[in-house]
Amino acid sequence: MGIIDVGTVAKYFLSKSIPGTEYAITHLKLQKLVYYAQAFYLANHDGKKLFDNPIEAWVHGPVCRELYNIYCECGSTVIIEDVTDVDLPVCVIEHLDSVWEVYGAFSGPQLEYLTHQEKPWQVARKKANVKPWQSSTEEISCNDMEEFYK
Repeated sequence: MGIIDVGTVAKYFLSKSIPGTEYAITHLKLQKLVYYAQAFYLANHDGKKLFDNPIEAWVHGPVCRELYNIYCECGSTVIIEDVTDVDLPVCVIEHLDSVWEVYGAFSGPQLEYLTHQEKPWQVARKKANVKPWQSSTEEISCNDMEEFYK
């Protein structure tokens, strides 16, 4: 199996969104779900990436810039997209479903809080040498993710 497109991973999560419930997905929540999908994939597949896009340690937690550019205009509102069919291998769907099962009911701010407590984001922020309120484009290391989430 080759590396999956990060946009396809995002679309899969958006297909699970239920507006008006705790399972609704905002841009902030989507970024964290995609981060956890990558992190646990690395941990469970000996460092093999789910997708190739870097994840950066921004002020509000891990962010994939490519997804940011697509969904930033949604702000903090629920993303409404008609996603019907996402073509992914069964093993990837099972992986994403397991991430959704654990984190799908969390809000974006709750997921932001969680990532701020975890070493990969903290290490990248420290490496960037920025104040808590300053932005950073420091990449979160795949090795750090793999090691921490194993």
